[in-house]
Amino acid sequence: MPECTIVCLGDSITRGLISASFVDQLDQRLAGDGFHFVNAGVNGDLAYNVLVRLDRVIALRPMNVILMIGTNDVVSTMSHYNLFISRMTKLLPRSPTQAWYRENLQKIVSRLKAETNARIALASPPIIGEHLEHRANQRLRDYIAIMQEIAKQEGLAYLPVYERMADYLKSTGTHAGKAHQPRIFMTAELTWRHLIFKESYESISRRKGFTILTDGLHLNESGAKLVADVYEEYLRRQ
Repeated sequence: MPECTIVCLGDSITRGLISASFVDQLDQRLAGDGFHFVNAGVNGDLAYNVLVRLDRVIALRPMNVILMIGTNDVVSTMSHYNLFISRMTKLLPRSPTQAWYRENLQKIVSRLKAETNARIALASPPIIGEHLEHRANQRLRDYIAIMQEIAKQEGLAYLPVYERMADYLKSTGTHAGKAHQPRIFMTAELTWRHLIFKESYESISRRKGFTILTDGLHLNESGAKLVADVYEEYLRRQ
């Protein structure tokens, strides 16, 4: 593997199949500087699922691992329907809670520290909907606080993705925008409009009344740029 292998670990927002890809943006910006990016995002993953598949990440012998996880942990607690979908599709052994998120995140960090020589960074998950005081974002901030605590305790870098997005919405006066509505059909519509009809994520956002999101969870190109900016600043500091 190249010397500067960076594993971007996370869920669908990292994977970039139904979201504008910030990993692709990073690769375009930094590949010429000796960075090689491995996209280790999997759609729908919670922290538990990342822990289960961590052997594959460790086998890459990465020099850097940046983990952004928590969106689905939060969303699964927002309704009984969301919980049912997460438990069925991701084969969860129990219902997600904040305490279980902390436990799984701590185990991920402990294994990466014990079994790799990688520099490890934890990135806060993106906003959930564009109303910052909606209960989804209020709950998300509780999970981010857990991530910050673990990063501090373990001496890891913390990358403020959520904070960068929140600041952007505040600067544009859109921080009380459209709230997240947990409807699976919205994401399905997003997928076929982009993949089949080749509609840009920016266009989908405008029609749905979002600024940097497409369906209340996934990113348009502007949202992906904000994430890529945070990651790039961290990598260049190294």
